[in-house]
Amino acid sequence: MRRIFVASFLAMALPHQSEEQAIPQFELIETFETEPHPLHCVESKALEWETSWYGEPFHGRTMANMEIFDMHNPTLAAHKSLRFGTELLITNPDNCRTAQVIIKDRGPYFGERELDLSFAAAQKLDFVEKGVGVMYVKIIN
Repeated sequence: MRRIFVASFLAMALPHQSEEQAIPQFELIETFETEPHPLHCVESKALEWETSWYGEPFHGRTMANMEIFDMHNPTLAAHKSLRFGTELLITNPDNCRTAQVIIKDRGPYFGERELDLSFAAAQKLDFVEKGVGVMYVKIIN
């Protein structure tokens, strides 16, 4: 949370002063708290990828890298072409939550989506209910 102050600015001149000699006066009008703006939590060089998550129907199945998919593992992700083992830092611009994931599977193969995250990673980013959204992505290695 951050606190926002709204104030008005007045230049008050005493009877014997000119306008140039006026003393600035600030009057506090209102103060309120707000969530950080999404741009405050994202590096300028981050990629914007449409992202979804996958879970139950794939839980326990073999992934493209021959490991078993665990929907409760918050580090699993799928991408169509990134090398297996590529680490990504994902940021949800709606709430500034982050998750670090590793590409271990292929997909998604639906629409314009670029990245699939495990159910647990989506929970960490708080976008399970939304299902699909634009996330900021930074390739770590």
